[in-house]
Amino acid sequence: MAADRVAVLLMAYGGPGSLDDVGPYLNDVRGGRPTSPELLHEIRERYAKIGGRSPILELTRAQAAAVGRALGGGFHVYVGMRHWHPYIRETADEVVRDGHRAVVGVVMAPHYSAMSVGAYEKKLLEAAQGHFETALVRSWGDHPAFLEAVAERVSQALQRFPSPSVVQVIFTAHSLPERILAAGDPYPARPHRIRVRPCRDPLRHRHRVPGPRPAARRPSGAHRLAERRPGARRGRRRRGANRGARARLDVSRVVVVGAGIAGLAAAWDLAQGGADVTVLESERRPGGVIVTERRDGFLVEGGPDGFLAAEPELPALAAELGIGSRVVGQQARGTSLWTGKAFEPLEEGRAAELLGIETRTSDLAAGFRTFVGGMDEVVTALAQRFVGAQHAAPLLGLAQGVTGIIRSRTGWRVSLTGGSAREADALVLALPAYAAGRWLEQIGVAGARALADVVYAPSITVSLAYRADQIGRALDGTGFVVGARHAAPLQIKACTYASSKFPGRAPDGHVLLRAFIAPTDGDAAQVAHAELSAILRIRSAPLWSRAFHWTRGLPRYREHHATHLAAVRNRLVRLAPLAIAGAGYDGAGVSACVRSGRDAARVTLGRLAR
Repeated sequence: MAADRVAVLLMAYGGPGSLDDVGPYLNDVRGGRPTSPELLHEIRERYAKIGGRSPILELTRAQAAAVGRALGGGFHVYVGMRHWHPYIRETADEVVRDGHRAVVGVVMAPHYSAMSVGAYEKKLLEAAQGHFETALVRSWGDHPAFLEAVAERVSQALQRFPSPSVVQVIFTAHSLPERILAAGDPYPARPHRIRVRPCRDPLRHRHRVPGPRPAARRPSGAHRLAERRPGARRGRRRRGANRGARARLDVSRVVVVGAGIAGLAAAWDLAQGGADVTVLESERRPGGVIVTERRDGFLVEGGPDGFLAAEPELPALAAELGIGSRVVGQQARGTSLWTGKAFEPLEEGRAAELLGIETRTSDLAAGFRTFVGGMDEVVTALAQRFVGAQHAAPLLGLAQGVTGIIRSRTGWRVSLTGGSAREADALVLALPAYAAGRWLEQIGVAGARALADVVYAPSITVSLAYRADQIGRALDGTGFVVGARHAAPLQIKACTYASSKFPGRAPDGHVLLRAFIAPTDGDAAQVAHAELSAILRIRSAPLWSRAFHWTRGLPRYREHHATHLAAVRNRLVRLAPLAIAGAGYDGAGVSACVRSGRDAARVTLGRLAR
């Protein structure tokens, strides 16, 4: 059946949309049984403390949007609730109206029980009768990506303690009535399966990663990629290699962990230098915070929208990749300050200062540049070098999280989700500082925990599309920042006129705005539109909006960061070749990440050539 005839339905418990909904909601949850005034008051008070409503619908819709992006444009992802609007039956009616003939149902509870997932399944089957076919994902709690996410969250929480390795982690599970247990419900066995399959240290501190196999034996098929020795690379330098910076190797195996721009840049230089490179990325796409989307003729950036024109790293890399002609400059200049009543022009560099971005005014004076088709052009060009038809097997592994790193006789052994492993002569950790710090500490690098002092500030960007005639105020320059002394505090901290700043970001007669807002529990797109409407005199709702939530966004360095970083890198010299790269170390901008990745490759190639 064609993808456009198949819908995906995410189902969650549901929750009241306001304090007035609490009573009817509890009536639905309790199957019509009355709720005592005392209990009703207690639960209303609980919801009042978190904003007067349940966040579950907003969270599930955000998950649905992410699932839709992962599946691609051919699938429509819906949301239905068990105990509140939109009820599963209401969403099923919408599915029928939209012409879908089959529905894949996914309950957001990860483990099956007849009392929970089974109840959702019953409601979906009742709503589907005679209208569409159904298939249910009954349990996904053992999926490696879910386990990796749980382990990552717990690992982050453990970093709050001075000695994470001695902290006891407790997993709790929902209780079930005895009649359900007596019927042989499978749910009680599921938490035990979670407990014995942790994914990442320090949760994994009692789990031994398999040691290295005897070096004389040929690796099994599962590890053939890491052991490959392409004949074309022996004895001669590949055309285009940088002869001054890249040492000649007798084909060494290098694993790069992380396929953000730093990791990809490192992998490119390593491959050009003759190394046999494998790139591992836990996400399903490369690029890290670089995300470019296209919709209805608009071009939307979820992360950085450009780079400083004064910095040569991106143009140089683009030229090597054959996309140098795709680099374009900004077509508008100047930033304003919104005082709450009017816009005031800002001096060059003042906007960055107000937003806490550290850069030189002289660099800002040269403006910004980007790529014609968005910042992901350079990511795509790099990634294609590792997954093209010229390779017997892809050298870029997506959705491959690392579960263990140990020293081996030849260098390093990297274990992955799913049980496979990679042997490497050298390793590049192109990871956030907090993640790399944990791995380095685990393999015995003293002081590596100091890398966790780098704070990654959360941020939200919202892109909103309008017709030009909806905007009542002239859009002068590239955007504005909000003054700190604004009379009525706003969630918006800044706004870029994306369609004015760079060419090709919106169709003729349309405007694309990009708002930067503080973390909020509300609907980020609604908040952005409401506040922008008041500032820019916007008439009516946007054509569409797209919010990007970065729980760990731009890194902020603490005092003595450079000293701590230098000390850690000095200790790495005592180990088999190992380098670190990324925004958490040598600068947060895209150009700095490229420079960091290429420096890591240079150091690694130098050590391998000794």
